Amino acid sequence: MPKPHFTEAPAHIRRRIDRARLETTIATPAGQGVMGVRAAGQLAAIETAYREGYDYRPEDVTTPILDQLRELEGAGEIDALARVKVNESIEIRYERRCLSRAAGMRDWAAKPSRWEEAEAAQLERDGAARELALQQRTEEIMASDKRSRAEKTLAAARRKAETEMQ
Repeated sequence: MPKPHFTEAPAHIRRRIDRARLETTIATPAGQGVMGVRAAGQLAAIETAYREGYDYRPEDVTTPILDQLRELEGAGEIDALARVKVNESIEIRYERRCLSRAAGMRDWAAKPSRWEEAEAAQLERDGAARELALQQRTEEIMASDKRSRAEKTLAAARRKAETEMQ
């Protein structure tokens, strides 16, 4: 069974995901302080959803800067495109990380969770144990039936032998 979408999560988990989305600060590359990166919050939300066992699909990832780049590229505005790439390089990197993380988790989201696998394995073991118990009881009944028939046959043979000997 595939993982449920993060929007289907209980309210307390959705709140955790929403709080993670607000974590938009990262340490500066030189380690001198922090800077705001909107996509860093989105990446944190994606990681929180996965950690809680919920799916965050690539189509759920918002990429305003990458969208802007595509628009500028389509319009042929090379100067504006270069300016956005320079000014928003970290944001672009984080948006791409969000997209690649969401796309990379497709296999994970499609597979059953460990809990679901364990539950299925337990059901299988219970079914096998029930089948074994049923088989054993069937054999006991058959053995008892055979003994009963053998005892009846033995008793009939004994009566016949007694009557012949008289």
